[in-house]
Amino acid sequence: MPLEVDAFTTALNASGRADDEYLKLTEQNLRVARRNHNEVAATADLLLRLDSLNATQTIRRELVTSILGWANRAVSDYSLKKYDPEFYTSPGFLEAFGIRDVGFKQVDWTQELLGRGLNYDDGAVEPPLASCRRFRATSFLSAPD
Repeated sequence: MPLEVDAFTTALNASGRADDEYLKLTEQNLRVARRNHNEVAATADLLLRLDSLNATQTIRRELVTSILGWANRAVSDYSLKKYDPEFYTSPGFLEAFGIRDVGFKQVDWTQELLGRGLNYDDGAVEPPLASCRRFRATSFLSAPD
C-alpha cells in the first residue's frame, strides 16, 4: 500500500463499495435511529403522564406494546417467580385480567387496561419491579380482584 493512502479509507473501500453506497447506508441507519428515538420519547412521555390520563382515553397500541413488552422482559429476568407470565400478545395474557374472545389488536387500550397488564406482569415477582412501584401506588394499578 502506498504511504499517501489512508488505511481507514482503504479498509472502507476494500469490499468495492462506493462512497455513495456508504452514504446511503448511513442515511438509512440515521432514519432508524430517529424512529427509535421518537418511539422511546413517546413511551417515556406516556409513562410520565399515565396516572393523569382520562380513564376512557384510548392509548396508541404501539406505546402499549412498548410498555408491556418492557414489563414482560423485566419479569422474565427474575429467576424465582410466583408464576411465569404470558407474553402480552398471547390469549392467556388478556384472559388473566378478564378479557376474553378478543385478540390483542382488537383491544382498545385505556389507562385501566394498561394498568391491569402491568399489574399482571408485576404480580409475578416479589418484591415488585422497582420501576413499577411509582404506578402501583396509583388507583389504576391496584391489585386485581
